[in-house]
Amino acid sequence: INLDITVYDVVKQTLENGFVGTNVGLGLKDGAISLVENKNRKVNQEILDKVEECSNKIKNGGIVVLKIIEELKNFNM
Repeated sequence: INLDITVYDVVKQTLENGFVGTNVGLGLKDGAISLVENKNRKVNQEILDKVEECSNKIKNGGIVVLKIIEELKNFNM
């Protein structure tokens, strides 16, 4: 988790709009989280490549990650 990004966004919003208590949902696309490095090489390259591909699709909007339960309930494939 990249807490620096999350904290920065909350402080910025507070300074601009005053404090508003709310839930903040940030993820891979927002840069708030990232994938860990595979230093031990226990995961083969094919899987790492697929994870990277999916990660890029999330960041580019090709895969939409639902943020709240209501979105999941209404999600149709």
